[in-house]
Amino acid sequence: MVATCTKTRSSVYFRERWQQSGVQGIRDLYRYEPFPNSDHFTARCGIAPGNNGSAGKRKNTLIKKGNSYLRVAIVGAAWVTVRMKDSYWHALFDKSSKRMKAQKAIVAVARRLLKVVYNTLETLTIYKEKGIAHFVYLQAKAALYHNTKLSCSQTTID
Repeated sequence: MVATCTKTRSSVYFRERWQQSGVQGIRDLYRYEPFPNSDHFTARCGIAPGNNGSAGKRKNTLIKKGNSYLRVAIVGAAWVTVRMKDSYWHALFDKSSKRMKAQKAIVAVARRLLKVVYNTLETLTIYKEKGIAHFVYLQAKAALYHNTKLSCSQTTID
């Protein structure tokens, strides 16, 4: 009797499912229907943010219908990337999960992951993980931008 680890079996299962549905689905979508930008690509895959609101209140929405096999594969890939310590994706998930539930945060990570997939297909480059330092740099850059924008809007010209 051969003892197998469940982690190995699940990772092999995930790899097989990703190869069957995810990569082939992305190739088919990209090959036959060129998209003007990554937002159109994520919308076609069914991982686009909803716009259901009225009177300043945001209402609950489900993610759009799209390629269900690709959606399952990309959300599974997002869960895998989030579990890597000291990575950009882990930091992004931590920041997002402070503001929302884990399921919503993982869909946000999956959408960002699809944008990276689109850009690597568009530019024909190899993806390199930039790590948590890149995430901290982007956050500091955004904070600096918002602080200068805020200080400029508060000043008045006499």
